[in-house]
Amino acid sequence: MKIRSILSIILASLLFVLTACAGSNDTHPTEVTEAVSPTEKGAGSDTELGEAFTRIVRSDGMQGAVLAVYGGEEVYAEGFGEALDGVPNTVDTLYGVASITKQFTAACILQLYENKKLDLDDKLNRFFPDYVHSEKITLRQLLSQRSGIPDYSVETREEKIVAFCDGDETLSEAVTLSTDNTAAENIALIRDMVFSSDLGFTPGERFEYSDSNYGLLAAIIEKVSGMSYHDYVREHIFKPLHIAHASFIDDSADVKDAVIAQTDRVAFSEDYYAVKGAEYGCGDLLISPRELYLWYRGLFGEKIIGEASLKMMTTNYSTEEGIGYGFGLMLATVGGSEVMYHTGWIPSCSSAVFYIPDKDYCQIVSGNRSVGNPHQVAIDLLDQAIERLSLS
Repeated sequence: MKIRSILSIILASLLFVLTACAGSNDTHPTEVTEAVSPTEKGAGSDTELGEAFTRIVRSDGMQGAVLAVYGGEEVYAEGFGEALDGVPNTVDTLYGVASITKQFTAACILQLYENKKLDLDDKLNRFFPDYVHSEKITLRQLLSQRSGIPDYSVETREEKIVAFCDGDETLSEAVTLSTDNTAAENIALIRDMVFSSDLGFTPGERFEYSDSNYGLLAAIIEKVSGMSYHDYVREHIFKPLHIAHASFIDDSADVKDAVIAQTDRVAFSEDYYAVKGAEYGCGDLLISPRELYLWYRGLFGEKIIGEASLKMMTTNYSTEEGIGYGFGLMLATVGGSEVMYHTGWIPSCSSAVFYIPDKDYCQIVSGNRSVGNPHQVAIDLLDQAIERLSLS
């Protein structure tokens, strides 16, 4: 899920698009409206916008789905290519959205904070007393990607699936993950490997994106709540928001009432979803564009966390690399509008979400094949939306 370069490109493009189109600095509070049922309103109510969106996606060649919601109503909802052989992609198909998972993890931590089960300034020694650096690092630093704990990667090397920390390109400290292992076994291998690695910098010193931070936060959710991370998300996020079909990579075999978009099976010579635990807490969410919109509507409608917590989640804690980062959300402020966004990537699956709260515009692009460039498509679609929906 290496997204540093992707995020830099996305941000540069986003700033260009919004700066070029911005004309007014007026802002107004967003009222989160009830979503219109797809049976009550057909997709693509703006014909010109729909034609422009379709032209961009088809020109790129990506396969997946695109959803755009403006003022609580769908203005575009289309699938492209196949989720499975003979089964088309739709906005109700479940996609692996990778790092977009992190905002769900962050919201769970903030719920536990609101319920006084933990404090954001708690040190890691409360939860991982055997970790040598645990007295130096706080939950707040994990959430804001300022902990110094190294990022990890999962790749295939010599027909083995290995996890290794950034900087260990010789794989001297790598661990081998197995599709025969349980999720818990692979998670433990990754955590032990991360805990045995040196910090990249003094905690709090700077921003550095790391999947490791959010894997640890998921484990803390389990320790504090007494529930598995996945069950906690289902009970405290999916259930109140009526998200009925979303699941997780580790539980994908249990999905019976929805279509999961298949990957290309090229990264590990088999389905990436067979590697349990590899994306735990930081990138393992399977969700459709329609249900991902329900998440944004609920989060910013303060149905999941309160106003103070939402403000913390959407505050920029990092500008060092030109990437604004809150808790599990990328942030940009251009032309008087705040833009909340995030991208995600796992082998053959790419997603990008842009949400402009004061315009009540949400755009979701998810791809499931190694064709085209869904991240660039998302930028190009946003450019069209700004122009045709007068979002600037």
